[in-house]
Amino acid sequence: MRPRHYLTGLMSLCLSLYLGAVATAQNIEDSPSAIQVSDVEWGFDGTVRGKTFIPLRLNIKNPGDQGRDLTLRLLRSDGLSDVSEEYRQQIHVSAGISRRVQFLPFINDASDPWILRWGDGDDEMLELRTNGADDGVACLVSSNDPTATTGALPRWDEETFPSSVQALDGLRVLVLDHEPVWTRAQKKACEDWVRLGGRIVLLKPTGGDTIPFGPGLEFLNHIDATTPWGAGRVSRLAIPAREFQRSTIERHILGRRLSLGDLQHKLEMFERNGQMSYDRSQVLGTLKELAAFSQRWWLIYLMVFLYVGYQYRVGSRYGLLLKNPRGLYCRMVGATVVASIVICVLSRVGFRNADRVRTAAIARPVSPGVYDVEGWATLSTGLNGGLHQFSVVGDGPVYGAGESYGQSPVRVTEQGCEIDQPAFATQKMAYRIRANLPDISGNLTSGDLQTTLLAALRNPTGSPRIHEAAILTGSSLLRLPRANSRQGILEPGSSSSMADWIREQTVRQHHRRRFHALGMWGSLVYSPSEEEQYQMIFDELLGNAFRVGINVYPDSFVVPPGQARVVLMTDWPKELAFTGDYPDIEGRMLYVIDVPLRSTE
Repeated sequence: MRPRHYLTGLMSLCLSLYLGAVATAQNIEDSPSAIQVSDVEWGFDGTVRGKTFIPLRLNIKNPGDQGRDLTLRLLRSDGLSDVSEEYRQQIHVSAGISRRVQFLPFINDASDPWILRWGDGDDEMLELRTNGADDGVACLVSSNDPTATTGALPRWDEETFPSSVQALDGLRVLVLDHEPVWTRAQKKACEDWVRLGGRIVLLKPTGGDTIPFGPGLEFLNHIDATTPWGAGRVSRLAIPAREFQRSTIERHILGRRLSLGDLQHKLEMFERNGQMSYDRSQVLGTLKELAAFSQRWWLIYLMVFLYVGYQYRVGSRYGLLLKNPRGLYCRMVGATVVASIVICVLSRVGFRNADRVRTAAIARPVSPGVYDVEGWATLSTGLNGGLHQFSVVGDGPVYGAGESYGQSPVRVTEQGCEIDQPAFATQKMAYRIRANLPDISGNLTSGDLQTTLLAALRNPTGSPRIHEAAILTGSSLLRLPRANSRQGILEPGSSSSMADWIREQTVRQHHRRRFHALGMWGSLVYSPSEEEQYQMIFDELLGNAFRVGINVYPDSFVVPPGQARVVLMTDWPKELAFTGDYPDIEGRMLYVIDVPLRSTE
């Protein structure tokens, strides 16, 4: 056979294989028994945000002639293989029927790819891509209004509204122009979400001025222009859905009204120094880091250096090895045992009864003496293991989602959180408490407000004890004298403009980054004490003014005219305790209180 005949035969073989593969794929695709996945929807507006729970909704259709039992597996992929995160659902899909399915995965990074599997074959999987975003704004617009066709906000099927507050973790704003038809569980999830910091905007309904809400959502009937509800807020806009524009969202919902020249300049300073991205999730993330256990790394490093140096000195004595090898080996083994014991003791942070709970939270007033709290608690079951349950003793229920570190899962119940076996567990919680704080709810002048807070700072027996206090207005920040708990004296305070405060915080953060960049050597040079860590977190959060989830407009750090924002850091209140074998609580509570100011004119 000639060479060209070889070439012709090879080309014919390749063409046959290609056509066979195409036909096989077409048969698989057109097979009446193949499962079809469609209408994949991430989150509430087609986008996801990292470090939060995001719902995933999709349709599963069975075009075959027989019903099928499926095990759906949602896995996070690293691009090459499936990794540990896996969510399972077992469903039955009847013949010729399409079924709606919803997952609730935890999104660590918005760019991570996901895979949906309903079998082991390559044709029984679907790659799911995510789109990252920051707005997290969803809109419920009545389908009975034919004029509400604006695309300013994404439409959202109200029947798919989650029935758990955990599934609403990634939702920031909910816009309503009618009363949704929800179950009791969906209404309860909505109310709990608002208490935890969510925001609802009520539009003008079709054929009326206000939306009448029935049982389960009646709290929405008793609002003014802008009303706090727990840590969240409910607002009313006298415009119909058909007049909604993107500029309306920016101005009334996201609060991005930053047109004043001086204010815009200061905001640009924030952005250039990497602080404009500090949003509500990052505030809670910082509190989570504060609530975590901290190791005495510089002592551990020092012990390791001493151990290595001693072993080198002993090992270099070759003459002793020849004369007394047993003594040399005993010294080396003894040094290893002693160093191991010391390092073990230094690293066992969180295993003593005295420090098995660390907390950090933000409290916001809902009525005189009553506060809604959102924050984190880190617990350790210690070396004993077993089942440990804790609950918050307060005036309200416990909400939240648990995260675990170690081998043990965290189970969230109405009474609190349960963890098994030796493990560290970090629990995000929200609850309502009563606290005995200085009465600043009246219409005080700026001078009266300072006098009241200074008197509270000077009271070392106050319960809870106030360690830090600051007063923030639209253009200035007054840092009150700091209470020194060791010496019982007050350090000098400072009053500065917002620009000066930003500049000061920038310099401090620059020096901290230099120490962090040195790694373990930096921890030897700079290792802040527990009290310094609390002061640093107070400075950092205060410098960003708790911009998201605390202000009237979630994305603006501007204090409304005629008001002041009081920020206090106190001991953990005695009125709040954990049940079980957690006798002592180490932590701080951050109170954020907006008060009206009376003019002195």
